[in-house]
Amino acid sequence: MANVSILILTYNEEANLPTCLESVRWSDDIHVVDSGSTDRTLEIARAAGAHIYTHPFENFSRQRNWALANARLRHQWVLALDADEVVPPELAEEIVRAVAAAPADVNGYAMRWKVLFLGRWLQHVSQYNFFWFLRLYRHRAARYEDRQVNAYALVEGTTGRLENLLVHDNHKGLTDLVEKFNRYAALEAEETLRLRGGRSETGLPARLGDAEAERRRRLKHIYMRLPFRAPIKFFYLFVACRGFLDGLPGFFYAALMAGQEFLIAAHVATRKRGLPIR
Repeated sequence: MANVSILILTYNEEANLPTCLESVRWSDDIHVVDSGSTDRTLEIARAAGAHIYTHPFENFSRQRNWALANARLRHQWVLALDADEVVPPELAEEIVRAVAAAPADVNGYAMRWKVLFLGRWLQHVSQYNFFWFLRLYRHRAARYEDRQVNAYALVEGTTGRLENLLVHDNHKGLTDLVEKFNRYAALEAEETLRLRGGRSETGLPARLGDAEAERRRRLKHIYMRLPFRAPIKFFYLFVACRGFLDGLPGFFYAALMAGQEFLIAAHVATRKRGLPIR
C-alpha cells in the first residue's frame, strides 16, 4: 500500500464512482465527501471500504477545503480526485515513487489530463499538454483558492510535475454533460462578476503561491474580459489547437466548450438585469 490518502468529491456518481474507486485500490485510505447524493453513490463507496462524509455543497473550493480540514486523513500526502477520474497503473506507480522520494521542501505535484469523450482520447482539443493541475500534495501545506469553480490548489513550498496522465472519463452521458456545463457556466458567471467588480482574489495567505496557478489566473482575468468569447473559444480549440484532428468527437467537444462560453455570457446578462443566475 502507498502512503497516500485519496480524497474524492461526489454527488450522484453511481455511474462513475466504481471505476474511480477501482483505480485507487492501491491506497489503504480512501475518503469520499458527498454533497447529498440520492442514488447509489454512498452504497458503492461503503462497499469499497471508503470513509464517508456528507457536507452541503457551497462551491468547489469550499467543499475541498472543508474536506482537507475535516477528513481524518491517515497519510500526509493526498491525491484529490473527482468521481469521473481514473488513475491508470503507470500514474499510480509514479505517484508512489514521487512521494517516497519527495524532498522536504516539495509539497505538491501537478499532472495533466487525458480526456476521453465519445470513446476517443482528445489529444488536441483538450489541450492536455498545456494545462497542469495540482492534485497531489501534502495536505497540511495546501488550501484551495477562493473560487466558485475550477479552483486551483495552492501549497507552501515548491512543486514538481508527474509525466503520466490522469484519465477523465465521464460515463453519465451527453445529457448530464450538458447540464454540468450549464451549472459550471452559472458558477463562472458569478466569478466573472466578481472579477469585473475587483473582488476576485484567492482568499489565501500571501505565502501560499504557485507559478502555474498565477499564470492560469492572469490568463483567466484577461480572457474573461474579452467580447465574443464563444466563437473565439471554438476557433481556438478546433482550429488553432487542431481539434479537427480529433474527428467528430473533437468537433462536438469544441462546440460544447464554446456553448459554455455563450451560457456564461447569458448568465452574466441575466444577473445584470436583476434576475438570479441560478
